[in-house]
Amino acid sequence: MNYSTIMKALSLILFAVFVLQDTDGSVHVTPVGNFATRKVGEDFKAFCGFTDGTQRPKWQYDGEDIPEGVANSNLTLVQLEITSVQFGNQGNYSCSNDDGNDFIHLYVYQEPEFNGLRTNQTLTVGGQNERIACQVTSVNETKYEWRKNKNVISESNDKFRIQKGEYLEIKEVDESDRGVYECVADVYIRNSNQVTVDFKTRRRNIQVNVVGVPVTSGTMKPTEPMKYTEDNSGAQDCRPFKVILLSAIVGLIVAL
Repeated sequence: MNYSTIMKALSLILFAVFVLQDTDGSVHVTPVGNFATRKVGEDFKAFCGFTDGTQRPKWQYDGEDIPEGVANSNLTLVQLEITSVQFGNQGNYSCSNDDGNDFIHLYVYQEPEFNGLRTNQTLTVGGQNERIACQVTSVNETKYEWRKNKNVISESNDKFRIQKGEYLEIKEVDESDRGVYECVADVYIRNSNQVTVDFKTRRRNIQVNVVGVPVTSGTMKPTEPMKYTEDNSGAQDCRPFKVILLSAIVGLIVAL
């Protein structure tokens, strides 16, 4: 079981604990669960209804009354509406009257942005420590996972090295490195006690191709001088020169 699966299970357990906890029964806040998550720029709405008490409930943020326009009332509900939430809107919102109270905590997050991620990349056979980049920007805590052809690449894999999560380094490129690589970025939303209440996952695929080492004039070795040998292993030998020298000597003897 990987880290993401464990965090999902913990989030569900935490959500169940919030939902099943007792309230005083007179004031009820929805959505239920006592916490909500919103991405920066999204709208947030919550409603406070009451069954008992003589005073209409009102919304408060960190103990301060929320002004009209943000918290609106009708006959049975007090609505809280925040347009385009920002990080400054994160916090505890409570609704209460003279007979009880209930609350909801708003967590604000920003999804990771994949900056300049190349969806196709070509590596060269024999290349040392070539990297595949997954550059993610997020103000929240982000954890990364790399996969090749849908299989998780572990930190202990001798072939690869994961650097700060954002880079997958291949130690020595060969044909087996061809394939589809997936970068998985999980954004973790934590409460004040650093307990995970929710997280969002983003994925990107990178198609990796592998090519051979190109042959260029710069890679050729300089031509070496020819060597003459006495055996048959050489490209040339000195036997023709010996024949010419012997013929000259014989001709000289005959002339004398």
